[in-house]
Amino acid sequence: MYQLNLSKSIASTCIACAFLAAPIEALAQAKVSDTNYGIGLGVIPSDEGYKGIGLKTTLIPAVRIQTPRFSLRGTSAEFLVTNPANKAFSVNLRADLLLQGYKAADGAVFTGMSRRDPSLLVGVGVKYTTPVGQFWAETGVDATGNSKGMRSEVGVGWRISTDSAIGKWTFSPYLSAQLNNAKLTNYYFGVSSSEATASRPAYQAGSATNLNLGVSAVTNLTPSVSLLIGARYRYYGESIRLSPLVDSKGSIGGNVSLLYRF
Repeated sequence: MYQLNLSKSIASTCIACAFLAAPIEALAQAKVSDTNYGIGLGVIPSDEGYKGIGLKTTLIPAVRIQTPRFSLRGTSAEFLVTNPANKAFSVNLRADLLLQGYKAADGAVFTGMSRRDPSLLVGVGVKYTTPVGQFWAETGVDATGNSKGMRSEVGVGWRISTDSAIGKWTFSPYLSAQLNNAKLTNYYFGVSSSEATASRPAYQAGSATNLNLGVSAVTNLTPSVSLLIGARYRYYGESIRLSPLVDSKGSIGGNVSLLYRF
């Protein structure tokens, strides 16, 4: 175990990188080679639903590594345990940097509250590809000791390739359900008794099941340069929606980025 403590500027950058994972996944599926690398730059708008914070836009770098057994995309890393030749089913060890968090200076709603730091979720995942879509399930526990929580997710995604007047595109829509246990939810959306005020009552958040709906798209502008676009809406579970820290039923995020592949 170790304590992860990131500044807000680094956290904002990394949070934005997380939105690159879905479109870069589409790019990885579209490429023939099992080993490739890429760097890029992206613009990331996001709104996590906290009161008075609103939409933020961040300019971020992006790094991607793909080998037969290891991949790094955004803030997610995977090591393939099963045979790479089996494209239908896989088991992987994974790490996901969950970068929700804040400090008091981030907005009036957080004044007088202790900072909340990112969590590194370490666990296992499985993927199963069928003619009707790719299904996945994953679970991870916080290895940083910040939230001391756990998150599990199941989902399904599809790939749709088109060739139109605006070029060849690969679209990857997906749906997923994400369970955050009580420790994880309360860390980011709870209010302790010592943090409570007249306008911000104490609140003990329980577990929450969030529903995600998203789509990513990628097209090759040149043989080495790709344009990636993504959007995601997350509908929060009741335990998050009732938090005095939020004024929205969910969060939104997206990205527009360019990636150069070596």
